[in-house]
Amino acid sequence: MSMYVANNLILWAHFVGIGFAVGCGIALSATGPKLATPQSEQFWPLFRFFSRMAMTGVLILLVTGPLLIWLKFGGTSAFTGWFWAKMNFVGLAVLGAGLHEWARTRFRRNYPDAVTFMMIGGRLAAIGIIGAIFCAVFAFN
Repeated sequence: MSMYVANNLILWAHFVGIGFAVGCGIALSATGPKLATPQSEQFWPLFRFFSRMAMTGVLILLVTGPLLIWLKFGGTSAFTGWFWAKMNFVGLAVLGAGLHEWARTRFRRNYPDAVTFMMIGGRLAAIGIIGAIFCAVFAFN
C-alpha cells in the first residue's frame, strides 16, 4: 500500500471520528434533557450509547490527528498560528468530553450536580469541536 493510500485512509478515519463526535454530540443534546424526566430509565441506554460513540469519535481523532501530522506533513514545523489555535480548541473539546464522561458516571450514582456538569461538558466539547473545525479550514487550506 502506498503512502498516498495510507494517508487517505487515515484522513477518512479522521472524518469518521469528526462525524461520530459531532453527530453523537447533537444526539446527546436531545437525549440528555430526557434524563431529568420520570422516563429517564427509558432513555438511559440511548444516552449511554451516544456518549460512548462520541468518546469513540474523540479517541479516533486523537489517534489519527497525530498520524496525519507526522505522515502527511512531516511534523509541525511548517504550521501557522491557525494550527495551534486548532489544537487549543481540540484541548477544550477533550476537556469537555472528559468532564461529560465523568459527570455521566456520577449521574448513575445519583449525584445531584451531575446533570449540570454533563451540560457544561457537552457545551465545552461542542465549542471545542466547532472551533477546531473552523481553525482547521485555515490551517490546512
